[in-house]
Amino acid sequence: ASPSRILTTLRAVAPTVNAVLLSSSACRHLGALAAVAPSLPPATKVYATLPTWRLGQMTLYDVHDGLVRRTPPPHAYDLDGVDGTFESRFVTLKYQQAVRLAEGVTVTPYAAGRVLGGTVWSVRVDSEEVVYAPVFNHRRERLLNPSALGTLSRPSTLIVGAGSQPATPSAAAVAAAAAAGCRPPAPPYVPPPVSSAGVVELAVATLRRGGDVLLPTDTAGRVLELAAALDDAWASSGGALSAFPVAILHCVAYNTVELAKSMIEWAADAVVDRFDNARQNVFAFAHVTAVHDRRDVDALRSPKVILATSDSLQSGHARALLLELAGSERNAVILTSPPVAGSIAASLVAEAVATRGAPALSTAAAGGGGGGGG
Repeated sequence: ASPSRILTTLRAVAPTVNAVLLSSSACRHLGALAAVAPSLPPATKVYATLPTWRLGQMTLYDVHDGLVRRTPPPHAYDLDGVDGTFESRFVTLKYQQAVRLAEGVTVTPYAAGRVLGGTVWSVRVDSEEVVYAPVFNHRRERLLNPSALGTLSRPSTLIVGAGSQPATPSAAAVAAAAAAGCRPPAPPYVPPPVSSAGVVELAVATLRRGGDVLLPTDTAGRVLELAAALDDAWASSGGALSAFPVAILHCVAYNTVELAKSMIEWAADAVVDRFDNARQNVFAFAHVTAVHDRRDVDALRSPKVILATSDSLQSGHARALLLELAGSERNAVILTSPPVAGSIAASLVAEAVATRGAPALSTAAAGGGGGGGG
């Protein structure tokens, strides 16, 4: 469905919504919030963790910047709408802090992993429990503890995301192909995920052959894990990588990093201990620079690494950089999340598979789980 049709559908049901539960600061989880919020009843609140609230606002600022750059007005929302929604609607919760929504109805957020403040929601209605886990990661990462999903035993209903799974051809499509004597349609290719260490390895190999590296990322979620992985690699290289600049590029890059620094208590236990005992903040990057303007990136010497929004390549600086970097085989684009269906990133992967039999672009989940938390 087109974005306009999705917004029309959401606005139609919004007046019946009693509460909104946000699972992360990613655009795919809250991208329509500011556009739909005016249609919500005045008493309807949005429940989220502190990082999802603060970093989610940065995400919508960045998404709006991309809309303004790419499309003429009117737009689905403006910055005043973002501020109004985030200032008046939100109720922030700590992990395992239950809140009563109505008689017999309580919701409780649990750690999801994958992104700072990411949430698995437990919704209890009398004696029944529904667990909603659209995105989670059961592995311990550099910045985050593993998901607490495994501690929620035997809910009545478990809802998980499947966004990173290939779509299976329908039985009707398979039958039609067989009747016509054709090979049945294959599901779209989904490249296997690699760890954040794998992303660093691919990036370093590209830099050493003289190429620039583009990492299309989200605004305020996985970009932090990727930046931390790169910063650690540069710090431990003994100066061997210091000649290669690394930059995060989007309109709120500096604000995003500064906010992350102030929310260290939401990070992994080891990260918190390092801060408490040695006052070392993992988000105080020594080798990664946050920049807002494309001219700042152009001023950096090549070869370099650029983390730019958006991860789908639909908008933002990443879209423009893709066109420039594609002119040289020395450069590399490393997709840092499973491509969204219908996006430029998905089209590039599909074209690479069709022409070469294997993806020309590397796809990395950066150690995080997708819908199934792998």
